[in-house]
Amino acid sequence: QENFSISCIRFQGIQNPEQLFPVAKHKRLTNNKRRCRYVSLFSALISLLVAACAGAPAPEPAPEWAGNMEAVFPGGGYIALRGSSGSRETVEEAALRELSLYFQTQVSSRMDLTESFAEQNGAASQSIRLDQQTLVQTETQLFAVRYADPWQNPASGLWETVAYIDRNEAWAIFEPRLASKTGPFMALFLAAESDPEPMRRFFWYRAASPDAAAILAYLDFAQILSPARTAAFGPVRDALAALSQRTSQAQFDAGIFIECPMDMDGVILAALTKALSAEGFPVSADRDAAGAVCRAVVDEGMEQREGGTFYNPQITLGISGRTGEALFSLSLRAPRQSAVNPAIARRRGYAALAGELQTQFHGEFERQFAATQTGGEL
Repeated sequence: QENFSISCIRFQGIQNPEQLFPVAKHKRLTNNKRRCRYVSLFSALISLLVAACAGAPAPEPAPEWAGNMEAVFPGGGYIALRGSSGSRETVEEAALRELSLYFQTQVSSRMDLTESFAEQNGAASQSIRLDQQTLVQTETQLFAVRYADPWQNPASGLWETVAYIDRNEAWAIFEPRLASKTGPFMALFLAAESDPEPMRRFFWYRAASPDAAAILAYLDFAQILSPARTAAFGPVRDALAALSQRTSQAQFDAGIFIECPMDMDGVILAALTKALSAEGFPVSADRDAAGAVCRAVVDEGMEQREGGTFYNPQITLGISGRTGEALFSLSLRAPRQSAVNPAIARRRGYAALAGELQTQFHGEFERQFAATQTGGEL
């Protein structure tokens, strides 16, 4: 009883039991302070995030062409291809590559189609296909290309744009180029069509041939650019398709009959046959059926001297057509030949003359052909 009284006396006046446990009280206070700090830090982070979100710009809305290309760039008025890239700086280049690839593919397909039908009267035309890469880069480089404003696609993170060509604008630039190519070609082709002489027709057709492949490339490009307007150049395409067969026919019709009143063992006849055949002309044995006559006149230029016999041979030849019009002419002199025996000297003279024909005929033939190429007369 006495002990219990003492204990009661000791506990009198204690209102807060935590006074009996000072360590526990300290820990609770510490934890409360930490919670306050964490709450404050979390609140500060939320405030920062809210502020950041409030200041960030809204995503750029997708342009209309991203959802409907045809609505913005209708095929009747534009050629438009979409390109994408990881960088805004290179996205236009990417779109241009797509546009170039489109033209390469389309032009190549059109050239394949042209080759398939470039045959007339059973005679196939020569191949006029060009490498498609060379075609676009050199013959018909893309021009009048414009670009839509670049847009970053939020779904992919890539930049996108459209490379496009306004057909009307591009045609206004391209049509004069096309006309400058087709005009001279058609002038030569029509000159051939109206010429009564087969050999000269062959010259005209040959003069028109070098630009045929490039003109076809221009026409195929034009067909892609503006099909309706390209229809006006239909006669040019028809002429291109017929050119090879017409050239071959003119060459065949220009078979040449050779006249050589003075010859020795057919030396000059053989030399002329070889020279004309090398130019692609058949030699005819029938004068009436031939399209041209080659008349060769030889002047032997013989001189008799005490030291022997000398020959200063020369030949004058001309090719005339069916109407009798002169088409080609050539005059040659061979180096002087001599021998004690007259027959040997003469043989040497003819051999030297035949050698000169073989050496000089082709160059002179090409020179006179070049006059036709530039629109001059033979």
